[in-house]
Amino acid sequence: MGCFICNLFLPKTFIATRRICFCVVITNSLYRLYNKKFQTMENIDIVSVCIITYNSSKYIEETLESVRRQTYPAIELIISDDASSDDTVYICEQWIAKNRSRFCNALLLKAEKNTGVCGNINRANGAANGRWIKGMAGDDSLMPDAIQSYVEFCNQSNCQVCVSGAYFMDEESNPLDIEGEKSLWNHYIEDLECTYPEQKTMIKHHLLCPGPPMFFSKDVWTVIGGCNATYAYADEWVMQYSMLKNGYKLNPLDKKLIVYRVSKNSLCHNPFETRSYDSQFGFVKDVIIPDLVHHGHLLDAWDLFVQKKTQCVIAHKRNFNYKYLLLMSPLYILRRLKIA
Repeated sequence: MGCFICNLFLPKTFIATRRICFCVVITNSLYRLYNKKFQTMENIDIVSVCIITYNSSKYIEETLESVRRQTYPAIELIISDDASSDDTVYICEQWIAKNRSRFCNALLLKAEKNTGVCGNINRANGAANGRWIKGMAGDDSLMPDAIQSYVEFCNQSNCQVCVSGAYFMDEESNPLDIEGEKSLWNHYIEDLECTYPEQKTMIKHHLLCPGPPMFFSKDVWTVIGGCNATYAYADEWVMQYSMLKNGYKLNPLDKKLIVYRVSKNSLCHNPFETRSYDSQFGFVKDVIIPDLVHHGHLLDAWDLFVQKKTQCVIAHKRNFNYKYLLLMSPLYILRRLKIA
């Protein structure tokens, strides 16, 4: 009888034991693979790609795909939407649901009301957990090796801020001539090839470079205290001036790593868009001009005031010839005569 019971139950017990052992082996193997993956990630600096959007439905999927295709593995994706009225949020939600596993973390932030560019940047960058921050707009795109190139350059150069080259294109994806008159930032990489004191002086006279090619550490963002939302649409001026005031040089990376779309109706490129020029004028008047005056550069202060005031006059379509304003600046006249 005892032998009969043993013959009846032992095979089942043996099979169950084998199954348990098999499950334990598989679980341990998966655990080791899981640990190996994240141990590898722990040895690589995480980069937070922070995308700001506002009615970006036409291009946002292209932007997101360019981030997904990066050769660099450790990427945190943060999208901050500034109360879009189109399908931007829906497109982002659907895309993240399909591609979440590609990223260390994927986060979509949605503002209930529009806060302006600076407010949107603060929201995105403030949520970043990575060592590095790569900011971009919802209509820009990254070259496949962009993040890898930024990280390698900063590590090799031991720098906290760098600015790459960029491809410029219009709304229909036609390339713009960066060397010609169409470009708003001619030769900005060459302009950045100078010392820190020279850069600090230059920012008081003109914006050094566009914002999208910039790449910087989270520590820099913490030190400068974010982007002053008082000047809601002067983000590039505010950030670059704050960085230089706090001792950070903008290091040029002479490689085109981002595709920067120039839209006719965007805040930065529409000469009749009042919000951008009003914000820039406010920042220049409140921050940069007092700095110039404090250091005795009165003529430079007046010249910058006239330039920015002229842009505001154009934007508001005032009923008099704005060129007369430029004649109020001696430096403008000297430059036209090729004396200064």
